[in-house]
Amino acid sequence: GLPHNFKASALYTIEQIRDKNWVKKNSHVPTLMDYSRFNYVAQPEDGIDPKDLIPKIGPYDVLSIKWAYTPIPSAKTPDEEKPTLNEWCKVQDTTPYLRFSTAGTRGTDPGEESEAVGDIDAVKASTLGYKNLKRVVAMLPGAVLNPGENYDQFEHMYDAIWSQARLEAGHVANIIGGYDSVPKVGPAEGGRFTPLSKARQAEAVAFMNENIFKT
Repeated sequence: GLPHNFKASALYTIEQIRDKNWVKKNSHVPTLMDYSRFNYVAQPEDGIDPKDLIPKIGPYDVLSIKWAYTPIPSAKTPDEEKPTLNEWCKVQDTTPYLRFSTAGTRGTDPGEESEAVGDIDAVKASTLGYKNLKRVVAMLPGAVLNPGENYDQFEHMYDAIWSQARLEAGHVANIIGGYDSVPKVGPAEGGRFTPLSKARQAEAVAFMNENIFKT
């Protein structure tokens, strides 16, 4: 019964998702509903337990279930529950990774990415992800080419690597012309949408030039 939440994962730092103790306690994304299937940012030297490389129930999921299902005995009607529910939501102001996707982004917030890890800084995250993909490519022949078998499995795995590379590059591409968003309910100070800085967009263009447009 949990809705998709692609924003929360953009509010874990790169340092947190490479910290083996943080990941063991909090997962590499705050919610299962980000569809982040594995931690592609983590590096071998980080020493993360392999079973912690895939997502698990995260702190946002706990908050969401609390909000949806915890009884409020003092409330006699649904409307009487609202003040308490709104108070519970205020934790998102001080703990950003408990935030939910912002309505109205229309796909232009690079923090609202399905299957994204570390999209708080997608350039750094995808740079680390590409290091892992290069390691995997080098391992591929020994891993899937067996005597007497054809190349079907090899081709399948090679295509999967390219698919992952396109996914990670797409997270960077969406920085260009994008903006950050903050979910708000009225009345609240400040804007909901902020264009990304020129420097951040230029960094994304440089990544694309180096990793995509250069053969």
